[in-house]
This record gives sequence, C-alpha cells and structure tokens, in this order.
Amino acid sequence: MAAGERLAPWNIHCLSMWADPADDERNIDWTRELSGAMEPYSTGRAYLNFLAEEGVDVVRGALGERRFARLQAVKDVYDPGNAFRLNQNIPPSQAPAAR
Repeated sequence: MAAGERLAPWNIHCLSMWADPADDERNIDWTRELSGAMEPYSTGRAYLNFLAEEGVDVVRGALGERRFARLQAVKDVYDPGNAFRLNQNIPPSQAPAAR
C-alpha cells in the first residue's frame, strides 16, 4: 500500500456493522468509544482512502501541511479548475474547496 506514516506500527480503521436498527445508538457509541480510546496512540494522520466526506480540513490534517501544500501545487498546475474533485479533494489554491 502506497501510504504515508510508514513509521507508524499500526494502521487502524474502526468500522462496525449490525443487523438491528434498534441497536444503532449503542453500536455507534461503542465504535466512537473504541476510536477515541485509540486516539492517544495515533499519529494524527489518516490514510486518505479511509476518509469519507469529512472535508478539506480533515484531508489537510491527514496529510500534514507540507504534503498538502506540495499536492496543492501539483493541482494548481494540472487541474486548476478542480475537475478531479470527487474524492478526498485537495483543491487548487485559487479555486473554491467545494463546487
């Protein structure tokens, strides 16, 4: 897998599933609790394919400022109109973040 944070000893992605909608609140709370319990051991970064639509600030935080700026410079050259935005978007520096 081509991903950053290669020095991190673990890659954790908390997912949970259940059959009965009546269990939603209990299971969502459990999943959030597990994720929160892992936070002290986190690098604070994320593998982009594990993100949904959390927004550009989460993408920036996942990559870190240096990587985000480098990728944004590439976007400025090759996709200034932000045509390739239906992903964990890195908007060009002169384009709106969401369209």
